Amino acid sequence: MTGPMQFRGRVGDRSKAILEGIRDGLTNAQIAKGLGLAANTVRTYVAGLYSDYDVSNRPALVVAAINANKIQPYTPKKKRA
Repeated sequence: MTGPMQFRGRVGDRSKAILEGIRDGLTNAQIAKGLGLAANTVRTYVAGLYSDYDVSNRPALVVAAINANKIQPYTPKKKRA
């Protein structure tokens, strides 16, 4: 089994969008609504991503995906004055 830093698989657009939602602190329901999916579908994707990256929680998944260059780190949006 590969470790989280060694994941070399291809991340599809939907998986990437889910990873970005997790990175941004969204719940499965919020991610699902934004992508037009059922919450159970997002839950299934998240479980698969945990397996792919060999992690067991959301923060570790985000760190692993960033370290594997699959998503960019979170950048807060600047507030306009």
